[in-house]
Amino acid sequence: MSAPLHDASAPRGRKHHAAWTIIAATLAVSVVLGVVLWWQYRTFLRYVHDHLNGPEAVLAWENAVLSPEDCVDETMAWSARCSGIKSLCDMYAGHVMERCLASQDRSAYCDQVAGQAALRSFGAQECRARGARRNVDSEACSAAYKTVEEHCRFLRQRREAGLAPEAGR
Repeated sequence: MSAPLHDASAPRGRKHHAAWTIIAATLAVSVVLGVVLWWQYRTFLRYVHDHLNGPEAVLAWENAVLSPEDCVDETMAWSARCSGIKSLCDMYAGHVMERCLASQDRSAYCDQVAGQAALRSFGAQECRARGARRNVDSEACSAAYKTVEEHCRFLRQRREAGLAPEAGR
């Protein structure tokens, strides 16, 4: 009498079942994470629309004359209130800062900080003085000062090209 080649009750069946369980669990977790991220992304987009682009948006720089330092404060406050994915809020802080800076001519300010703005450490000390905490609100503060540098470079290039310094881009 010969022994059967494959025993149906052998551990192979249990291994096969365990593999499918792991695959199903991985897919379920992936779907849940995808839905959560999609919901947070939609929350972020809604926040941007409601607080920057929507008809009901109240923009501080449209209601008052803000200095560039006030724009940094406003940008950090906007980022702190931002809901959704924090990294998107931090990345969008530069856009908020640019809109604030572009609300008026910043040529005199850019002339005043010309030497400092070119330095890699521009804004680092100011962010520390504002109490920007690492991985909490320092990204928004850094993005704001980077935008100041970019805005001043833009104005300088316009002036060098003989163009009028316009507030916006």
